[in-house]
Amino acid sequence: MQKYKYCAIALFTLLSIMPFFHQPATAVTKGKRVNLTGQWIVKSPQFYSITPRLTGCHSGSLPGLSKRKFATAKLKMVHQQNGKITIQPFRSWINLQQKKREKFSISNPKVAGKIFSFTEYGGGFKEYFRGTLSKDGNTITGQVSCKHSSGKATAKGPFRLTRILPKSAKTQARIKKRG
Repeated sequence: MQKYKYCAIALFTLLSIMPFFHQPATAVTKGKRVNLTGQWIVKSPQFYSITPRLTGCHSGSLPGLSKRKFATAKLKMVHQQNGKITIQPFRSWINLQQKKREKFSISNPKVAGKIFSFTEYGGGFKEYFRGTLSKDGNTITGQVSCKHSSGKATAKGPFRLTRILPKSAKTQARIKKRG
């Protein structure tokens, strides 16, 4: 009976702190100030772990599909005046045991010079994004690497973050290009 009491206390403690796992992550920028505030589209490889032979993280076509799939999502980034960056959780993973979607968490968003990076994790997955900011500050391209707690296999691929510009800014950019 005593054993179940400790299990109940541990479960209660875990459930009490779970809301804090999905809080936006913050980080302080280093070097030149780059304002990353806005809505962004992120496109990256779709990663998966093979069940029931859990062997780690894999990329490319999901088993049974003929074409490579990329995951696309919208994310909201806020770059505060004090230099901290906040990224709201923006993607889900599917919990097959509980048959529901759960949000990935974000940690360590950083910008150092033109290099931008952050980590996304959940469901045993840990994805490291590291890319270079374009001259106009509206695109970040780089590599994302994935690990999964189920095994040693790792995967990586290209990612692209594109800022969603208001219509007036898009028009002004086209006018500048025409010269």
